[in-house]
Order: sequence, then C-alpha cells, then structure tokens
Amino acid sequence: MKVIVLSDVHANIWALDAVLEQEREYDLLCFAGDMIDYGTAPAEVIERFQSCSRAVLVKGNHDGNAVRVFHTEDFRHVPAGQYKWVHHNLERMIGEQVAYIDSLPESAVFQADGWVYLVQHQYRPGSYEVIECRHVFEEHWRRHTPKEYWVAPRRRMVFGHTHRRELVRGVGTAATVFNPGSLRDGGSYGVITIKDGHCEFSWKRVPSL
Repeated sequence: MKVIVLSDVHANIWALDAVLEQEREYDLLCFAGDMIDYGTAPAEVIERFQSCSRAVLVKGNHDGNAVRVFHTEDFRHVPAGQYKWVHHNLERMIGEQVAYIDSLPESAVFQADGWVYLVQHQYRPGSYEVIECRHVFEEHWRRHTPKEYWVAPRRRMVFGHTHRRELVRGVGTAATVFNPGSLRDGGSYGVITIKDGHCEFSWKRVPSL
C-alpha cells in the first residue's frame, strides 16, 4: 500500500502538478492543510484537489483565514498598505471554491493496513509546537478521534504547518508522528509505503519544474 502525504501547498500549482505527475500510482492521498495563500494559483490548486480520488483532506490555518476574510472583509477594495496574499488569492477564487475550503474538516481519521491515522494541520492553533511525548500524544488522540479508536493498538498522526520534515517514533503505544514538510517552501512531500506488515516513511523532493 502506498500513501502520498502532502501539506502546505500554498497555491503552488506547479509543484502540486509535478508531484501528481510523478506519483500517479497510489492507494491514498493524504493532505494536511493549507491549499492556498502565499502563492499565485489558488483556484487551480483547489480544482486539482477536488479532482483527486481516494483522498483524505483537511483545512489549514491559512485556508480558514481566507474563509474568514471572504465573509468579513471587503477584500476587493483593500488599501495598498494593507493588501496581503490572502486578498490576492480571494480575487482569483469564486464563491464555490471558498465554500469548498470551508467544508473541509479540521481533522480526519483513516485506516491503512491495520493502522489508524489522525490527520490535522497543526497540533495547537497559533503555535508551531509539536508532539514529542506519549502523554501529549494520548491526550491529543482522545480529543480528536472517535471513541472507537481511543485504544487502537496501532496509531499514527500526520501534521503539516511547521514546513519542517519530521518523524517521531515511539511517542505513544506503537505510535508515530509524521510531517511531510512544505510542498511550497521546502519542496518536499512524504510517502508511506506498507508492504507485508512493514511500514517505511520517506520524503521526496518536488521534481524539477
């Protein structure tokens, strides 16, 4: 089984397309948030994710902020000194795309080869903290997964947000925390390969554009 793990695309359609072209064969695509903001092609990135089959997607903090700005600010008439990437992106999106972003969950759970995965953009809102100990893992797991998974023997978490590649093993009972890095800034993504009960985590660079 092959799971492609992406995060923090930030409206970079060229990097996203390069990865999808390279990784045509996969069983599941896992996206840990922040489709838009900071890049120039938000509509195209959203369309691409909408067309992906076998995908588990969550929203990121920049996605959520864009939804908030869309509903609370006159983003088409922003003074020059206050104009930001979020305004640039919203000018290039339609209402249905904003609604799609808003419909994404903040966390999702899926199962792969006997393991249960929790996917979220960030561990703690407004922070770049990461999970590094079993107590925090267990507490966070119970807060964000259905009760039926609380005592699952094989558990893993996938995060984005920090733009840093990370693999922390043993923070819970047979647990692992994985971060693929940023598709935009670091030019990396993750691959989880499961074969004959053996699991391998790896990172790949975005192919040269």
